[in-house]
Amino acid sequence: MHFLIVPMRRQGVALEQRTLRAATPVLGDIVIAHEYPDFLGRSSDVASVRPEAAGRATSLPALYDARLAWMGTGGLVLTGIERDGPAVYALAWWCRPHGAGLV
Repeated sequence: MHFLIVPMRRQGVALEQRTLRAATPVLGDIVIAHEYPDFLGRSSDVASVRPEAAGRATSLPALYDARLAWMGTGGLVLTGIERDGPAVYALAWWCRPHGAGLV
């Protein structure tokens, strides 16, 4: 399903509401799959974003231990952790539906 996605944290630190509202969202198709990431040493539900345009890279890191934290008429929030080199941070994505008359 295609979403407009805004990361809600930067290196584990929550962003202010005004920053989130002003952010340019990433448009992409969210895919969640059960995987076994080597760095975790266990299985995990991993959310990743396929970019809307073929051949383009996404600017969003994978979301490990992905969990639906909130859902309502304004969209949904997925939470989990991101890997940035050797560091691991808390991360959340604010996801709003896109397409089929939904915005």
